[in-house]
Amino acid sequence: GTDLCYGGSENASCSCVCYDGLFIGERCTESVYRPTLSVEQFLGDVRVTVSLPIPQSLSTTTVDYLLMVYGSVTNTSVIIPGNAMQAPVNVSVANSPLMFMVEARFRIHEHDDNDFEFTASSEPVTLALFDCGPDMYGGYNDSSCQSCPMNSGNTRGYNDVIESCMCRPGYRGPNGGACTGFTDSSYVGEVYRYQPQHTKIVTVGYRPSSAVIGNPMASQTIVYFSDDIDEQFYLHSQTGDVLVDASDLTIGTYTFTVNANYSDSDGVMESSSVPVTVTVLPEFYFSGTEQDGNYLAYVSADAVVGTVLLTIMPQFTLLSDVVFNCSIEEQLDPPPVYITSNGQVRLIRSGIAFGVELFTVECPAQINSSSVVIETLRVNVTIVVYQLTDLIPANLAFNTTNGLITWTPPPISDGSNYGELLPLTSYCISIVVFNGDENNATLYNLSNPSVNNFTYQQSLIPRSTLRITVTAVSVRSINGSAVINASIGGDALEAPQAVNVRNGSSGELLISWQSPSSDDITGYSLRLSYNARRLRSIGSDFVEITQNVSPDVLSYNGFNQLPGNTSYSVVVVAVYSNGQRVPSSSFTYALPGYAPTEYPIFTEVEYIPPIMLRATWKNILFSNGEIFGNAIYYRFSTCCDHFTSQSRESVTISIENLRSRTSTNASISCTNPFGIGPESPPQIVFITGAPTNVAVEDITDTSACFTWSPPLNANPANYSVLINNDPVVTTVIGQTYCETEIAPDSEAHVIIVANYNSGAINFQSDQVMFHTVRAPRNFTASSPTNVSVLLQWMPPVPLNPMSLNPPNLVGYELNVTSLNPPTVTFGPYSIPLSNGNSTTFALFLQPGMDYSAILFAVYSNKARAQSQPANFTTTVTVPPNTFPSNLVLFSYNTTSTLAVFQWSAVEFSNGLVTGYKLYVGDSDGLFVAGADNTSVEYSIAVGTMNLTFGVAVINGAGEGVRTTRSISLSDHVSPGALRSMFLNLSSVRLFWDPPSLFVLDFMHSILNVSVGGTVVDTVMLNTNSYIYCGLSSSTEYSFQVIAVYPSVSFGSNIVPVQTVGPTCSQTCLNGGICSNFDTCTCFAPYVGDQCETAFCDPPCLFGGDCVGAPSVCDCTSTAGTNGGTDLCYGGSENASCSCVCYDGLFIGERCTESVYRPTLSVEQFLGDVRVT
Repeated sequence: GTDLCYGGSENASCSCVCYDGLFIGERCTESVYRPTLSVEQFLGDVRVTVSLPIPQSLSTTTVDYLLMVYGSVTNTSVIIPGNAMQAPVNVSVANSPLMFMVEARFRIHEHDDNDFEFTASSEPVTLALFDCGPDMYGGYNDSSCQSCPMNSGNTRGYNDVIESCMCRPGYRGPNGGACTGFTDSSYVGEVYRYQPQHTKIVTVGYRPSSAVIGNPMASQTIVYFSDDIDEQFYLHSQTGDVLVDASDLTIGTYTFTVNANYSDSDGVMESSSVPVTVTVLPEFYFSGTEQDGNYLAYVSADAVVGTVLLTIMPQFTLLSDVVFNCSIEEQLDPPPVYITSNGQVRLIRSGIAFGVELFTVECPAQINSSSVVIETLRVNVTIVVYQLTDLIPANLAFNTTNGLITWTPPPISDGSNYGELLPLTSYCISIVVFNGDENNATLYNLSNPSVNNFTYQQSLIPRSTLRITVTAVSVRSINGSAVINASIGGDALEAPQAVNVRNGSSGELLISWQSPSSDDITGYSLRLSYNARRLRSIGSDFVEITQNVSPDVLSYNGFNQLPGNTSYSVVVVAVYSNGQRVPSSSFTYALPGYAPTEYPIFTEVEYIPPIMLRATWKNILFSNGEIFGNAIYYRFSTCCDHFTSQSRESVTISIENLRSRTSTNASISCTNPFGIGPESPPQIVFITGAPTNVAVEDITDTSACFTWSPPLNANPANYSVLINNDPVVTTVIGQTYCETEIAPDSEAHVIIVANYNSGAINFQSDQVMFHTVRAPRNFTASSPTNVSVLLQWMPPVPLNPMSLNPPNLVGYELNVTSLNPPTVTFGPYSIPLSNGNSTTFALFLQPGMDYSAILFAVYSNKARAQSQPANFTTTVTVPPNTFPSNLVLFSYNTTSTLAVFQWSAVEFSNGLVTGYKLYVGDSDGLFVAGADNTSVEYSIAVGTMNLTFGVAVINGAGEGVRTTRSISLSDHVSPGALRSMFLNLSSVRLFWDPPSLFVLDFMHSILNVSVGGTVVDTVMLNTNSYIYCGLSSSTEYSFQVIAVYPSVSFGSNIVPVQTVGPTCSQTCLNGGICSNFDTCTCFAPYVGDQCETAFCDPPCLFGGDCVGAPSVCDCTSTAGTNGGTDLCYGGSENASCSCVCYDGLFIGERCTESVYRPTLSVEQFLGDVRVT
């Protein structure tokens, strides 16, 4: 039942009993206790307070809270522990309302150790925030923002109080108050002296000012120290000391500048600096061996003069003006001579006796220009005077039977007058074993750390020679050595026999020998030496190479890549088990000289116009060991020639044949007196002076067109075209040329030459091969029909089989052109070779048309050669099936009765049109030859008024369909559609349509205008309007227009016109009369459409109304009120509404300008302005 009751437990009847009054409801789902939430803005934060009264009975209950913030930023949630009843929530959103809600999370500890958890949420609380931005405050209650006081600011946030404004770094004052600048004395630095045993690092103390500590503006602080020797010491924290490398500082006083840079959250940089003065004092010490506080010096009595060198070491580099005035406190006989220089004190003692001498050296250090002592050095000096013989071990001996080495201690070890100051530390034993070979001696360095042990056991090597050295080592590495030689007997050992050397492959020696009779050999050592003084990279004159091999090997060929033309010395050494080495006699062999076996590598090959190449390469010294001295050269190879150069790293050469190439391959090889080495891989070089991309197009049997690209980075004057090296043209402008005089079946090549400087320099392109072809033969056209023709031909003559690469005939192409206008070409049509040598062409042909056919032979190289044309005409078998359009009677002569008929041309109708046939009335027709003749003159019978005529088309097969028209002559020669329009009461405009037929006797014809049957005027025949004046009112008229020809006249329709008297739609006032339609004639002084307005002269001024004759003005009706007060400012108006100004006080049209005006003077007086 856990899911049954949310905040309680179920009883036996499965109903819920809620927990301790915490929950209510049927299933205990409603919480009695809900948290409450209060929210307020505080500076840049939002302060949230949560309240939840928990009853005492719930003491075992744990409560946490989840605070949720909703707004335009990403929603925020904060978990608040139960014992913290308020928590600040940082908010970084400007001008946005936020909603807060808290959720209380209860956890109740039940008796059965099972925890019960539930939640209860508060009501949401909304808070409107307003952000004034950085360095501003206010805006929480009244949304008004103000700037922070001078030299203060704040970070971005909801700063609602002036106390959020804090002083900037370098300024001091209360929050929100006045900020004043200051120098913070808490920036203090001190450079501490260091001791000699320490690293040259000084400690600079730094304490930040109050402007840094606790200032949220200082989100990032960098403090660094600078001085007058261009050093910068960076401090990476705001507090504490910093270690600074001061190894470059000298003694003296320095002023550092401590700089602090502060960057706030908005990236605004603030800075402050404080000067710090520090003093660096020198500290010196003596460099030497100290023992019990004394400076020990050891002087050998073998020297005539004993010298003690004391070195003064400063803490820092000494200033140039520091001097030492050293002195000896004890009175010595003879007194020492001391010399000081660069921190060194040299004490020169002569006549030193054996034994020990003690004295004290005191060296005050001071500035040369001052008597002030900076520091005084004091050191006790102990001089030990000894003889070298006192350090040599005595009685050194070697027992050749058992190998025991013995000796006795040197005299100094007996503890005499200075022995305790020069004690022995160890013995060093050195044994050199020759084993019969002085050049391969074995050295053993052995150490015997015990100064009380005077023996050493050495293993014996039969038939060997030893050199034994025993050295006594004392303090300060003052040593003495004893040396003896000893030999160990035995039978003589054999050397290798029959050594032989011969030449192998290039630079290789083959060495062989015979083994000695002894079986005690552990191996062989081969020594090869030669004179290498000619090798520049070898430091010494002679080179020696050693190679060890096993005892069962009696030949060796591992010496290879050796210089040629050189003598070699070979020695084979037998190595025995006892370590002895027995050499053979030296064998000398001379290698012959040979050619190099390696090649240099190009670093660059460059084309230099017009005919130069520059090559650079990495010089090599060896090739299988051969010598590259002054006798070694480099061989530079191109497409065209070889050049030998003594230059070791570069060469520039002139190659005339570059003019005929667009690219070349360059290689390089080494050469010496014995031959030429291999060539390097070729490197392509593009010659940019020549044309490129030469192509041959449109090849026929006698012509070809050539195209090319201009040279790269060059501008030739013109081009020449060479066919089979024969110039066919020499002044081509552009990159295209077609040659039309080439022999058929010619295999040729073309070269394009770029000409520079009027032909003084030219560059040839690569040649391009092409092959002209041959055309079809005996091409004919036969058996034409109305839509087809038979075409036949013979194939081209086969091309020359001796050509290198003749093209193949791959087919034919056919073009057919109509010769009748408009000329149209059909094709090309492909004809495969499988069709043979004939074809029936039946595409797009029309009956009765003239055509020309041309056949092209097509080859594999895209060449096309054309045959001679074959002309033919198709037949015509069907009469025309179309008739002419736009048939008209174009003109008519009323005197001679000759008429001209016209129609549109027909070029083709079931064949070419040969002419037309005109039919007029019942005539047999008139033939008009030619398809382009589309008009004809025909005589019509006198008195004919109604006319019928037609035209038919004629081709080679006969006459086609006829077109027919019928017209009335009188309708075409009479004026038509006469109509009228009144202009006013006494005039009218007449309109009509002029005669539609072009009358041939037009110049002898007129139009008469008739009014009531009487001709009143005559106009030209082509006129279409007329104005008649002088009409009387309320009268009836009739008008007609008559076309008068030399022999006949034709009249238009008659138009009646009825006139009326004038009327006005509105009554004319003030004695005006109606003189025309809606027109009143007025009498003075009235004007207007109805004579309704009076006119005053002179006119009323300033808005006064004219109220009638004679010129009476009403000045008050519109000009103003109260008798014209508003009309005249400084006067009164008269009868015409003009102004009379008061007493000369005012002037102007409306008395608005004052005659008397005050004057004003202004001056500054102390802090005031005085006005008079």
